[in-house]
Amino acid sequence: MKRGLRLRRVMGAALALLAAIFAQIPAAQVAAKTFTAVGEYTMSDYETPEVAEQRALAYAQQRAAEQAGVYVTGYTKSVGAQISEDQVNLLAGTLLQVKSREKRMEKTAKGDIHIIVEISADMDTSAIDKALGKVQEEKADMAKMYADLQRDIRRQEKENEELRQKIAERRAKGEPTEVLVKESKAKEREFLSDKKTEESYIFWIEGKTEEHLAAASEAIRLNPKNAMAYNNRGLAYDNKGLYDDAIADYNRALAIDPDDACAYINRGVAYGHKGLYDETIADCNRVIAIDPNDATAYYNRGFAYDNKGLYDEAIADYSRAIAINPKHAKAYNNRGLAYSHKGLHDEAIVDYNRALVIKPNDATAYYNRGNAYRHKGLYDEAIDDYSRAIAINPNFAEAYQSRGSAYADKGLYDETIADCNRAIAINPNYADAYYNRGFAYYNKGLRDEAIADWSRAIAINPKHAKAYNGRGFAYYEKGLYDEAIADCTRALAIDSNDAKPYVNRGVAYACKGQFRLAAADFEQAVRLDPCNAKYKKNLNIVRAKMNGR
Repeated sequence: MKRGLRLRRVMGAALALLAAIFAQIPAAQVAAKTFTAVGEYTMSDYETPEVAEQRALAYAQQRAAEQAGVYVTGYTKSVGAQISEDQVNLLAGTLLQVKSREKRMEKTAKGDIHIIVEISADMDTSAIDKALGKVQEEKADMAKMYADLQRDIRRQEKENEELRQKIAERRAKGEPTEVLVKESKAKEREFLSDKKTEESYIFWIEGKTEEHLAAASEAIRLNPKNAMAYNNRGLAYDNKGLYDDAIADYNRALAIDPDDACAYINRGVAYGHKGLYDETIADCNRVIAIDPNDATAYYNRGFAYDNKGLYDEAIADYSRAIAINPKHAKAYNNRGLAYSHKGLHDEAIVDYNRALVIKPNDATAYYNRGNAYRHKGLYDEAIDDYSRAIAINPNFAEAYQSRGSAYADKGLYDETIADCNRAIAINPNYADAYYNRGFAYYNKGLRDEAIADWSRAIAINPKHAKAYNGRGFAYYEKGLYDEAIADCTRALAIDSNDAKPYVNRGVAYACKGQFRLAAADFEQAVRLDPCNAKYKKNLNIVRAKMNGR
């Protein structure tokens, strides 16, 4: 019985933004930093006081975020984290914690109210460390969306100021301003909508999906034409596994802005989660038509090709993503997987090495490299890599299960059982862990324990052909030939291209004296594996029995 490897892909999204100042901040000296900033806004008599105060606060937060951006850049550089400028700005804008706020109001000579808001905001490295992995993983596209939102906020600020000047000029001339004042009220709702959208990013960083969803929904209520809010709410639905709702929101975003590359990227990701890889490819093609240098579009299209078994196309797209962004660790990782699928394990290991140079604490890259080593029969190297993956992520059930398989390859079945126990403790519904533990029990001569574990694997995954085959062979060894034949038949109904269930069923038929059925099974096994001498020997034996020899 052969145990299969489970490979890990990682799926991506987008990136890009403003230049940041690099500062050298020694990691050992960085703990927490306080930023103070002042925001000012002069409110006219037709503006809503609460909104005017929010505008002053927003200006203060922008200035504090600019300072925090320098801090984030310096800290991430000092710890060797490689992130884009968009990601720096996302962290700077969402991790700031306003600790105190003071407001002053002064009346101007023209009778307007001048609002001054001074804030004190903190940021610490533990928050940066916690958020780093999140912004670098499959929703890293949020950084691009956040950058787009900030540009939209600056555009609205400019338009609001121009509108205020028009109103002031008309008033000076004694001309009516009702239409412009009404437009000003609409601008207030747009501003509040964008601030709610901005708030939803904070909830995303904090992993508060329900709050993320609620904030994005409120942004949409305030401004039903806010494409970014629909896009953002779509991500919240995606995080909840509500892919149809996510796709519906991306469609709404695209109806408002047909050239929204982020919405196409995110819709493609949702299609991928539903297994609709052709639709993923189509959306990535649209993004590439908008921006031929979008590394994420190539990366995600490669992911879709990979899942369709089109490994050469996947490798080509991952290579394009790497050419655009040579620091794309996930592209190296997934290209390595595509090479592994083609049996090119040396090339795969080279790519995993590159991924680990970029991201030294990438548990998935260690795990996948361990799988490549195991394919090459380098079991000690595989065990070392699985152990590194576990050290980085102690809840990595697949790494425990795979390390257990490597121990089994070395005949260390007690270690296999121990690792499968750990995998099952983390994920009680892990069918492969039960299967591999059953394999270890079988090799220790514990047939009943093996049958019990293979039965658990089948209960979790009724399509687990190897578990049916393993249990069938154990039944055969216990003399339960009918049960053995039934299990091997089930295995073949799932995978008719595996020779082993034919052999095992053939042996059971032979033990029941049904030599013609046994011969038919051995003939099929030989067709599937013509170089296997044991299969040919079994066939010759039953043919001799059929001929009375």
